[in-house]
Amino acid sequence: MHTLSPLPPFIRLRQIFEAQMRCAITEAETREEVLEEMEERMRNMERMYLKRITDEVKMNERKMDAKIDMLHQTGLLESERTTEEEEEEEEYVGDALKFAVTRPAHCVIE
Repeated sequence: MHTLSPLPPFIRLRQIFEAQMRCAITEAETREEVLEEMEERMRNMERMYLKRITDEVKMNERKMDAKIDMLHQTGLLESERTTEEEEEEEEYVGDALKFAVTRPAHCVIE
């Protein structure tokens, strides 16, 4: 009966090296896939957060307008706001919203 001779050490080392390289490549590819998935999740969260903030600002504006209208109807608020004052307020709200949207994620306070 003929027995197989063991592989020379340099061939065995080469096989081990190639196996380790395949493992390292697979790990790098997996990490890249996970990174891409997490980036997409973060973008989705950012969009949801921005929509929620925008909706909240709009709701607060409607609520404030309704309160001002009620004050006008009851006569407690006599003078109408000027167009200039309204424009200044809209600009302020817009700037505040831009700041909330454009600041880096690490600056968000929860």
